[in-house]
Amino acid sequence: MIQPIIIRCAILNKPTPNTPAKTVPVNHRLKPLFEYVKSMPFLPRQILGILLLLGGLFWFLPILGLWMIPLGLLILSIDFQWARRGYLSIISWLRKWRDHRQRKKVD
Repeated sequence: MIQPIIIRCAILNKPTPNTPAKTVPVNHRLKPLFEYVKSMPFLPRQILGILLLLGGLFWFLPILGLWMIPLGLLILSIDFQWARRGYLSIISWLRKWRDHRQRKKVD
């Protein structure tokens, strides 16, 4: 009976007594929003994250944009490991791109 509970916790990425909760680096400007979203119930939080991801796919329309994809992944990363990996890879790529551009301006 204990096995399905551990599997369910691993799927939802909730910490079990043996594994600590994992954290995601959040920009200081997004921290209040992230804390508010963490306090939301599970279902509305997932709907918001999925809507942001889908809105990011329509980046060519006004108001919607590529900025919605990392934000949607950030919200989904609260509960899902795959979203956390996607968010972290996007953030690391953006940081490398920013550093490369800054080095190019100096040269």
